[in-house]
Amino acid sequence: LDFRENATRQLSNFSLTVPGRACLLNGALAVRGWISRVIASLGGVLTDEWLRRLDVCVDLPGIQASTLLELCEKRQFIASSRAIQFRYDGEAATSFTLGNRKSVQMQIYDKLQEVRYKNDPEYHAAMQIFRWKEMAPQGATRVEIRIYRDWFAKWQNTEVDNVIKCLGSVLHQLLVDTTRPLFRLLAQTPDRKNNHQSKCDIHPLWELIREKMIREAGNEPLMLQRKLRKGDIDVSRAAKMAAAFVITAAVQRGIGIDCLDDLIEEFRQLAYLNLSNDIVAAQYQKKAVVAGVSNPGVEFDFGANVASI
Repeated sequence: LDFRENATRQLSNFSLTVPGRACLLNGALAVRGWISRVIASLGGVLTDEWLRRLDVCVDLPGIQASTLLELCEKRQFIASSRAIQFRYDGEAATSFTLGNRKSVQMQIYDKLQEVRYKNDPEYHAAMQIFRWKEMAPQGATRVEIRIYRDWFAKWQNTEVDNVIKCLGSVLHQLLVDTTRPLFRLLAQTPDRKNNHQSKCDIHPLWELIREKMIREAGNEPLMLQRKLRKGDIDVSRAAKMAAAFVITAAVQRGIGIDCLDDLIEEFRQLAYLNLSNDIVAAQYQKKAVVAGVSNPGVEFDFGANVASI
């Protein structure tokens, strides 16, 4: 807690960490509400609130961690990161970690073993009540996704309320709605040598796990939009640059331009003479995939290929 008059996201006035025990016993949102009331009671006002890290998990009582970890050891998965790490107790794997702390990280681990190691009766009882359906399972696995500030930095509208509201959609994007998911467990070991990963079916257990995770997080429509990144262009500047190129081409061709309609018509003629639907659609899809807004259904009517005119 600090009292800078000109606080920034690099030098904030207040930082809150809600650890796992507080999340389990009280709920992260409840803790956040208490802190908001404390700030208000001190005469403070929240003017900017953002996330540095957000952990989302699903607990699987009755499922032995070894069931998933053995598949991971066999590399029976595809993932967006090559950074993987196993932890072992003797010869048996107890956890699998994918990714790094710069963007998104996923971990599969033996939650029952961790709870026993804590030797905290209150925590153990809360796990049984809130996370294990009031059971005392012989095995319990947790799948946890940690989303860090570098991932949030790629998006607009990442205020805490907005992220929480559309968290299910964020997870859907990370796990389902992408050609390169964060992680996907497969029904068989993929033939990586011949790049046949995409031909493998999703493991039915993993399909249930990700559906459970998304359902429990909620499934509001995704409201996050990507920020302009280095190399992106301003729309107004793009229009002015395009107009300048078209006007230069018109001068060279001896075409007069007196108004915006003339400019649009000249561009239309140039497009039909020099472009094709396939060329424009391919360029659009290439840019759209990078920006994360790909829509294969988009078509353009830009005439025939100049070679066939």
